[in-house]
Amino acid sequence: MRASARLSLRTGLMALLLCPALLAAQAQPILNPNLLASWSGRSGQFIGGSDSTILRAEADCHAWRAARLPLDEATAGFAATSFAANANESLLLAAGQQASLLYSNDGGAHWQSLPSGQPHALRAVAFESRSRSWLAAGEQGALLRAEADAQHWTGVALPTRAALGSLLALPDGSVLAAGESGLLLRSARNADDWQPLPVPTQANIIRLQALPGGRIVFALDADGKILRSSDGGRHWRRSQHPAGEYLTGLATNADQSVLLAWGARGTLLRSTDRGARWQSARLPGSARPYLVAGTALGNGQWLLADNAGSLHASQDGGQRWQALPSPGVAQIEGLIACRDGRVLQYGGGGLLRLGSPGAANWETLSPALMPYVHATVAMNDARTFVGVGAEGWIMRSEDGGEHWQAVDAGLQRHEYLLDLTRTAAGTLIAVGPPGNILRSTDDGLHWQRALALGNAERGNFQKVISADGVLLAVGAPGGLWRSTDDGVSWHDTGVEASLHLFELVALPQKHFVAVGGGGVILRSTDGGQHWQRVSIPSSVPSPVSLYGLYYDSPRKRLWASGERGILLHSDNLGASWQSHATGSAQALRHFISSPQGNALLVFGGGGIILRSEDAGENWQAVTSGTDQNLRAPLQIDDALYVPTRNGLLLISSDGGHSWQKRPTGSLRPLKFLLAGADGEYLLGFGERILRLPRKSEELP
Repeated sequence: MRASARLSLRTGLMALLLCPALLAAQAQPILNPNLLASWSGRSGQFIGGSDSTILRAEADCHAWRAARLPLDEATAGFAATSFAANANESLLLAAGQQASLLYSNDGGAHWQSLPSGQPHALRAVAFESRSRSWLAAGEQGALLRAEADAQHWTGVALPTRAALGSLLALPDGSVLAAGESGLLLRSARNADDWQPLPVPTQANIIRLQALPGGRIVFALDADGKILRSSDGGRHWRRSQHPAGEYLTGLATNADQSVLLAWGARGTLLRSTDRGARWQSARLPGSARPYLVAGTALGNGQWLLADNAGSLHASQDGGQRWQALPSPGVAQIEGLIACRDGRVLQYGGGGLLRLGSPGAANWETLSPALMPYVHATVAMNDARTFVGVGAEGWIMRSEDGGEHWQAVDAGLQRHEYLLDLTRTAAGTLIAVGPPGNILRSTDDGLHWQRALALGNAERGNFQKVISADGVLLAVGAPGGLWRSTDDGVSWHDTGVEASLHLFELVALPQKHFVAVGGGGVILRSTDGGQHWQRVSIPSSVPSPVSLYGLYYDSPRKRLWASGERGILLHSDNLGASWQSHATGSAQALRHFISSPQGNALLVFGGGGIILRSEDAGENWQAVTSGTDQNLRAPLQIDDALYVPTRNGLLLISSDGGHSWQKRPTGSLRPLKFLLAGADGEYLLGFGERILRLPRKSEELP
């Protein structure tokens, strides 16, 4: 491993702070949405993303701001992939995988939810200027029409239930709608009378695009065919081109002298007769990358990007190509040609990267943050946080979780970090498969590999804890490993490596207990040196997996939870156990005591919350308002917060008697929460990174 880690993205990106200009006006709490599609108009440039995210730049590609979107259940998970504006851009609309739309009447700075009155997800939106009407299309053949103010929508009867994914309004007042199984519809006027068109494909039509003027129109299908109309969409034929793969995009230069189409497995087509005939163009080398975006830059220059972030340039109208120095591996979704001649890349994890084609260094306005955060800890200053996760990612924040840096610890994409702890000496220990234990003594800036088994069967590490000068790491499988020198060296304790151990807890008198699959309970009374297997009560059905452990210190009672509603307790530090009837068939995982200390709560699958006010002798189910799996709870002052698998937060201010739901804008899983430095913000981690004011009225 490298002696010191460069502050760079693990995948090779330059690690710069998330641009303060981007987040200063951050109205949405998700810090790492996937950025999916762009649109530009007189109001500015827009990038739509997952998790209710729309970014806006008024003048150039450098100063992006997050627009203010509603945080409610109706628009949670909104992924803006289609934009439209009326003639003077006094009204903007966005569609994105939800039954509702978003609209803005202030140039895109603020957006509001716009109910459509029907249940199907809408994929596309358009404005027809002659009739001054709006159109939206989506799943199950949904086609909706609204007048100029877009406030009231009515369904348009169609002779199909096929999904519609594309809309195109043309200058002559006609509108095209395309979708599954070669469906192509045309309305000649007023957007209320639709006729199916015969087209030479049965494949899904995935994209509609017109050249300036609207006479020449293209339709791309899922089989890699280019369909062309030369009369404004009335009649269609297949363009002549070599057989290719799935096409992801098509573009023309300013004078329409060159058109390019690109797609999977390096497919690149070029036309010099406005798309009537196409010839194959080749990228240099033997690689066949998945091309996702392209743009004409002027003076015969073209730029293409593949989904791994590599760039390819042509100086002669797309005839010959060369690979450019890569600004770094990343999931790219699109390119924007900026007014100053530079190009903006956008994509997965919130990536915004600005530079000039051919330049060695690009400016990272917003780095792509890790795909899944499994664990995060706070440092002594309560403002520095370190997180670890999937694909060897490590990230770090020094400002209370508002901005993050990625740290390169030399791990590969197949190496995961699943847990993280901090010792009494301040050392950070991260563990994960395949048999890795990493150590940092400088608050996560640099890392050393303390153990490298290279075998997940011996070290699929799930959990690490530090207590009484002892570090213990358990695997599923992988046995149980121990360190007594602050994580410098590790020793196998001899526990059977085939056991799947999921949870571990430290108890008084240097006792430890571990639980896992098959109902296994292990107990150590000598600081983790030796372990004995403990029997579970005969009343517990077998086999059963145990997932959670919690020590109720005031009552000196140890709790274990598992699948099928299993709850066990021990009053002798894990030496023997008793079972409790819960009446639940859901897996139970996480415990917490109420802020007042008079109740114990346990959370699990299917939205289950159980509460006891008599030290666990009796349990009552509490209504959570969700059927999603509930994750690790957090207490801040007198409030309890619980993240869910679909991005919601549950909040209780009465000791867990009742719960309210708070949308975050995302539907992606959240695994755990932390309190920000001043307690005013919640930090959430999982498939998304969340920074949310505790009080909803504090949202900007």
